Amino acid sequence: MGRPSEVTRKDVPSIVRVMDNDRPLAQAYAYVPNPPNFFEAIAQYGPPRIVEAAAILLNHITGTSFRFVHNGGSESERVAEVNGWRVWSYYN
Repeated sequence: MGRPSEVTRKDVPSIVRVMDNDRPLAQAYAYVPNPPNFFEAIAQYGPPRIVEAAAILLNHITGTSFRFVHNGGSESERVAEVNGWRVWSYYN
């Protein structure tokens, strides 16, 4: 996997597998390019943990999200996000 623009749907299962990682990010800043003609060129987030960063990538790749934890979330929100992606990955 490379930059967010190089990550594709085939990478989704690998990303979902690391979503159990609740360690903090070394740098709590993430940005991904938005589609052309979007009102801003780059979406910026402050994910505190690896699980939130993975959710950002998955949302960027698929356009899907189960809870908005991109800038942090409660434990129950993170669990719901991870479980949602496990089911999504299984059926897609």
